[in-house]
Amino acid sequence: MCRTPSSGAIAFGALTAIGAVLLSGVRLPRWMWWGLSAGSLGGIAFVIWFLSVSIMTFGKLCPFCMVIWSVTIPVAAHSWAWAAAGGHLGLRDNQALDLLKARWWVMAAMYLAVVLTIIIAFGSQLARFFG
Repeated sequence: MCRTPSSGAIAFGALTAIGAVLLSGVRLPRWMWWGLSAGSLGGIAFVIWFLSVSIMTFGKLCPFCMVIWSVTIPVAAHSWAWAAAGGHLGLRDNQALDLLKARWWVMAAMYLAVVLTIIIAFGSQLARFFG
């Protein structure tokens, strides 16, 4: 039995609850920001792992997985940036501001890495499909 959907549902449920709390104006304690940042890092690790399993083991892409990847990447980039901007990650103020400003570039770099990995793995199949 695959536990991925249930653990993902729990993670996104917790993330939704945290988002609702933040939207209500509550300031989260440092440990919550650390947990959110660590959970986002874990989410990116799962994106990398599932992408590699999809390519190397199954030789195809899972549409459900790709939707999850497309959501996890911006969640991670923005979580890290806002945690840093709030002074919760131990970065100097100028470093935190740089990360906050660069969050869109960080997100774009992660998307680009996923797309390039797919193109490299399935280049000949994509050429036949689109050509």
